[in-house]
Formats: sequence, structure tokens, C-alpha cells
Amino acid sequence: MGHLITGGFVTQFPQWSIRTGKVRRQSLYRISDPYMRFYLKYIAPNLDKIEKGHITDMGNLPGYKTMMGFQVESLLLQNRNDILQTIGIKPADIIYDNPYIQLPSTRQKGCQIDYLVQTTTNNLYACEFKLRQGELKKDIINEVSEKINALNKPKGYAVVPVLFHVGGVSESVEESRFFYRIVDIGDLLEAPG
Repeated sequence: MGHLITGGFVTQFPQWSIRTGKVRRQSLYRISDPYMRFYLKYIAPNLDKIEKGHITDMGNLPGYKTMMGFQVESLLLQNRNDILQTIGIKPADIIYDNPYIQLPSTRQKGCQIDYLVQTTTNNLYACEFKLRQGELKKDIINEVSEKINALNKPKGYAVVPVLFHVGGVSESVEESRFFYRIVDIGDLLEAPG
């Protein structure tokens, strides 16, 4: 695995203890190149159908929207400095930041946070990345609330929800003021940086 990471084919996202701020042995691994990931996960399994002309519109294949959401998430993680700037976090204030997975145990529920930023000010910025056709409705608030409630956080820490989206958000989501920031991903990626 080390050669794949060094060669830039795979990205390692070490996990850390929120309580201590120290890196754990557990890591998440993702294929680094977006096209390679798309090919291996989506095109290769359907290659025979594609070559025979049975598939003319990739967007109609099952799992396409999920795959596109994953691609957007990976693109955002490759531009984390833009994310941090948009949220208003200075690099010097970061203890650790990465996608975060909390495995379930007898003491805690499991949860997955697209991008978690732990700061020296005892804040945990829980960033949710969403790609949807049509506006996000109020159920996004429940979805993110469940993750935040499941997250095992030390006493004295605040969790700050942030939403990055493609496809718009309903007025009810904006008016709820649940999210610290609601960011249109298109605006973020177009911004000069």
C-alpha cells in the first residue's frame, strides 16, 4: 500500500482521537485519481454492456448519482484549503482534519462524517457534502443531526454543522439556521483561490 500512496494512486486519510488529538492506527484509503476511481467502480463493471452498445446513457445506470456524489466529495477533499477558507478556519487553528468514521461499539453508535475539522478552540466542524437533483429539504437537518448526536465528543466541545451542496437548498433549510454555513459547491470551485 505504501508504494501506491507514494505514487499518488491512493490517498490515506488517517483517523484520530478527538479526545487526545493523536493519530490512530486506523485509516481510510481512497483511489486518488477521480477518473481512475470512476472507471474501476463504475465503467469496468459495465464495460461489456457499454462496448456492445447496450448502455448509451451512463446516467441511467443504477448507482450513478451515488457515484457522482462520491466524486464531488473527493474533489472537495482535494481542495480542502478552499473549504477551510470558506468556513473561516485558519490552518494554525487545526488540530486535525479528514473524513471521519466512528465505528460502532457497545458504548457508542457508528457515524460517518464527510469532512471533520477539529480546532484548538474546541470546535468540531462537521461538513456534509451533498449532490442532488433538486433542492435539499429539511430532512438534511435530521440526517446531519443524527451524525452529530452519534459522534463521541469530549466534554466542552461544540459541533458546528456545515453544508456543501450542489442542487440548491430549500428556503426552510436556510431559515432554520441549523447550519453555520451553507455553501454552493459550484461557487466554491469557481472562486479564484
